[in-house]
Amino acid sequence: MLVCLIAAVLTLYFLNYLKWDKDLSTAIYHAFSGLCYFTPILGAVIADSWLGKFKTIIYLSIVYVIGHVVKSVGAIPSVGNTDAHIALSMVGLILIALGTGGIKPCVAAFGGDQFEEEH
Repeated sequence: MLVCLIAAVLTLYFLNYLKWDKDLSTAIYHAFSGLCYFTPILGAVIADSWLGKFKTIIYLSIVYVIGHVVKSVGAIPSVGNTDAHIALSMVGLILIALGTGGIKPCVAAFGGDQFEEEH
């Protein structure tokens, strides 16, 4: 998934663009990663209790895409000052983590749907 691609360069983005030190960059990276692993619990509850798999995937995919747009806008040098870049980056990462939480459990459930009851 695209989150893995973000994770590959996220710490470099923090270090080289936002000019954070290694400790803060690593802490924020791991917080984002942990949030991506926690939010599927919420996504599963939403899918099982309210929306169903398909609507959950659609709605939270939109949140996921908006997160990437916000994160990308936060990386444009001419947009605001450093505080704006940090705010947009953090909001974008939170939206990406929430979107990931809605997609992961529902797509994983499709694998189980491939089997008949007798299998």
